[in-house]
Amino acid sequence: MYLKKKYFQYLSILSKSNKISMKKSIRIFCTGAILCFSNLLTAQMRQGNWCGSYEEFEQAMQQDKMFEQKQRELEQFTEKYVAQNPIDRASASAKNSSVVRIIPVVVHVIHANGPENISKAQILSEIDALNRDFRRNNSDTTATPGPFKSIAADCEIEFQMAKLDPNGNCTDGINRVYSPLTVYARNNVKSLIYWPSNKYMNIWIVKSIRRADGTLPPAGTIIAGFAQFPGGSAATDGLVIASANFGTIGSAQGNKGRTTVHEVGHWLNLRHIWADDNGACSGSDFVNDTPNQGSENFSTCPTFPMLDACSPSGNGINFSNYMDYTDELCQNMYTVGQAARMNAALSSSTSNRNNLWSAGNLTATGVSTPTILCVANFSTNAPGNIVCEGAQISFSDVSFNGAATSRTWNFPGGTLVTPSTLSDSIVTIQYPIAGNYDVTLSVSNSTGSATVTKTGFVKVLPAIAAYNSTFYSESFENSALPNADWEIANLDGGVPVWQQNTALGFSGSACASLQNFSGDSADIDELISPTFNAANIPNLNFSFQVAYAMKNTGDNDALKIYTSIDCGRSWTLRTTINATTLDGSNPAQTAAFVPTLPSQWHKETVSVANLANKSNARIKFQFIGGGGNNIYIDDINIITPVGISENSTSELNFSLYPNPAKEGSVVYFNLNEKSSAKLEVFSILGNVVEGSNLGQLLPGMQKIEIGKSGTLSKGVYFVKVTVNNRTGIKKLTIE
Repeated sequence: MYLKKKYFQYLSILSKSNKISMKKSIRIFCTGAILCFSNLLTAQMRQGNWCGSYEEFEQAMQQDKMFEQKQRELEQFTEKYVAQNPIDRASASAKNSSVVRIIPVVVHVIHANGPENISKAQILSEIDALNRDFRRNNSDTTATPGPFKSIAADCEIEFQMAKLDPNGNCTDGINRVYSPLTVYARNNVKSLIYWPSNKYMNIWIVKSIRRADGTLPPAGTIIAGFAQFPGGSAATDGLVIASANFGTIGSAQGNKGRTTVHEVGHWLNLRHIWADDNGACSGSDFVNDTPNQGSENFSTCPTFPMLDACSPSGNGINFSNYMDYTDELCQNMYTVGQAARMNAALSSSTSNRNNLWSAGNLTATGVSTPTILCVANFSTNAPGNIVCEGAQISFSDVSFNGAATSRTWNFPGGTLVTPSTLSDSIVTIQYPIAGNYDVTLSVSNSTGSATVTKTGFVKVLPAIAAYNSTFYSESFENSALPNADWEIANLDGGVPVWQQNTALGFSGSACASLQNFSGDSADIDELISPTFNAANIPNLNFSFQVAYAMKNTGDNDALKIYTSIDCGRSWTLRTTINATTLDGSNPAQTAAFVPTLPSQWHKETVSVANLANKSNARIKFQFIGGGGNNIYIDDINIITPVGISENSTSELNFSLYPNPAKEGSVVYFNLNEKSSAKLEVFSILGNVVEGSNLGQLLPGMQKIEIGKSGTLSKGVYFVKVTVNNRTGIKKLTIE
């Protein structure tokens, strides 16, 4: 009741417009939280501005007394400004470039190497869309209904990408930050990177967006973006936009960029045109020339006039307005009153909007200074800049800020592919030999020159698999991680990372472990296998032992298994194992989990049928932290159960000591009954280099020597022991 009364008092002070009443003030507060979603279920993801800004506004009104005060002050300022500045922005003849206010923009792309990592071209297409629509230079002005054309405004506001960062360094106004927070993001992404909001309009691009209360949007709906109204915290000031709704090309192909046009309207203090009053017809967007409207309009392109309960006659509602929810194809205008309100926000000191377009700030952000070629940069068409031996990779010059008139590339270890030349903006190179290679680009024009060298930028993987046996096994006994076989990737840049744990294992004395107990939520860490030739493995059986426990029953840890058939250049997700499956029967533990019993491990089997008959395959473990506990992996096996049903096959656990070894090693395993046994040692090419039929063995501990007198040369081998219908395989390293 206290909050309702405060909101009631706040609106009663602000609202001298005849479009609002005291009764309606309370109704806005009570119903606003669900308005951005109420009709989305029937809209079925149709294009439009599915906006989360009002939720953000309402939450701030409830939780932030300073925001409420600043909003009150801004409304009082806006009322006076509009009354004192009756500028005619309606007609083309009234346009005056001398009063255009330019806003420096920085775009922060928060991505997880997915399609949300949109191109520079897509980003610039949105800047073009903003300038087009805010200056009423859009080609669809002819679609504005006749009676509304007289109030359709050139807002005299423009947007330019920043050319200097907060430290005065050259920039193209685009930052790219890897973070899993891009999925169902909210204000949490803003702490990853932020530029002073009194100098730049911050825009964060993410994969998807959650609601302001932390919950996910209802099934079948999306939130395309949200903005912070003036008066909120400087550290969160700006817009968050879903990548598929930002721009007009790339992943936003077919859009007109009007989600961001809508959200910038909120950022400049515009309300939804229907006043978020749930159809009561007594709410206000504080703009006099927008017709009264009952609720958000999800129609595609209505026929004029469109009438509703709040405007039941005459010209009806202004469905062409950017602050409605109509389809982008039929949004085409701001009104003169809305333009005046936005310019009032830019003239107010609230959130320092008035400093953004000041001459001093335009100089500080480089917007008003001559464009100078200041940074050399390039990108490739290969994910992760990874290719296989003999494959081609294209490099593109993405230097900024000026266009290069000359350039020189240098590709040590690479061969130029005709018709490319070393002066082209796009060059195709072939790398015949595996390795890591540097790339250098030098660019120049009449304003300057720049050079960049990226060390080890291109990773070329062997076309021939490292292992060509009919099986592959790993128990992590041999060396620390990473090593010649296994790579690790710490995608979040923090801790923990996968490492060899020599204190415990499922069947030996070591395993791979990740100390997730001390990690942050949403850490991403990868463990990547060597390449192996599966051309001779028609019936792949991939399994591993895992030990894990949750910290709390609500933990969201997940282990994802990926496969690659092109030596690791691209990956296919095979399965996701969530925390409730990973833990087996282990209870949640508030202390760091360390498995001390065999029963705390369990076997996971994953289908990798897509690797069958592929000559250069890899497998990747990707662990995504979700607040849980430690995880351990051991005894990875990729084998062919020849002539034996998978259901009747059980693994034989045995140990090798020493391993690594200088000459030979000893195989240890225990028999509970008299059994026939066979031992074989294979090279990495799959050739049997040592082996014997052990015949019938008596019950008890078995001890069998291999590689006596140095018969095994330095290298990697696989030791296979078969007892009745049980088979075990372990990797042995001879140093």
